Amino acid sequence: MASVVNVQKQASYEFMCFLMRVRKFFLCTVVFLFIIGMGVRADNPNPDWVLVFQDEFSTSSFDGKKLKWGYKWNKIEYMTGNAPDWRKHQSRENALVVPGKEKKTRFGRLKGVYGKYKSQSCQDGKQETFACGGIFTDKTFSFRYGYVEVRARFDCADGVWPAIWMLPKSGGWPNGGEIDIMEHLNHQKQVWQTVHLLRNSGSGDASTTINPQPAINDVNAWHTYGVEWSPGCITFYVDGKKTGSVSRDGFTHWPFDREVEFYLLIDQQIGGNWPGQANPAQLKAKSANFDIDYVRVYSTPQYKFSPKKKKKSKKKPKES
Repeated sequence: MASVVNVQKQASYEFMCFLMRVRKFFLCTVVFLFIIGMGVRADNPNPDWVLVFQDEFSTSSFDGKKLKWGYKWNKIEYMTGNAPDWRKHQSRENALVVPGKEKKTRFGRLKGVYGKYKSQSCQDGKQETFACGGIFTDKTFSFRYGYVEVRARFDCADGVWPAIWMLPKSGGWPNGGEIDIMEHLNHQKQVWQTVHLLRNSGSGDASTTINPQPAINDVNAWHTYGVEWSPGCITFYVDGKKTGSVSRDGFTHWPFDREVEFYLLIDQQIGGNWPGQANPAQLKAKSANFDIDYVRVYSTPQYKFSPKKKKKSKKKPKES
């Protein structure tokens, strides 16, 4: 009889332990969902940061003829004078900024190609050239301090150079600074995460790259690339893991704590001194694609994205 009682007690004890584990799991799940629902990263060190900008690239706003340029993004514009390497083959053709779809998943796609396209270096489109798509928020969204995360993947090809980065609204380069969240070259099994600023001497670029560069064996797969921009410090991430930080210590001309906002750039890039020469035959046969699943920015509520509404012009009454 005693053995039966002991068995019952043991079963009762195990059942109570099971209920406690279920309760703990339920409470943790509720807390996690509450944090996500509030729009704050679960590991965000700054509780004042909320989701201020978001694009999941899943609606018709990024779909061919229905593309609403000027809402969240604009195509990177042509410039006068000598263009830097990253900009020499930027194109404003819609054919190079297109939607992608895989099963039920939609995403934005920036292409790198070779053929008869209009681009920064061939604006009449009458001869074959390299051309690539790029978007930025120069005229639509900018912020100061926060966390940026982009989920992306890309093809590898000779001389191809996809990038996710940030530039200041004023200050010039390198004086105003530059934050490179992710850059990839050619067929490398790593990505580059860098800040650019003025040298202490007052002349030239003092670039500082996270070292060692984050290694990624399956570099063509989907990954998240992030940066946390705080006063006096910039911290980089890949797949949610910290890869390194750069602080203002030792820099005379640290530009990242000025009262200046930064905007986002996401672009496919081709050629230049850094990645080297691209292969025309390779990019003519098949485009090098740079796919963007989402972009999310967390910052203080004052930077909450709100598209500017166009003012309706008042029609003058017809004269009788």
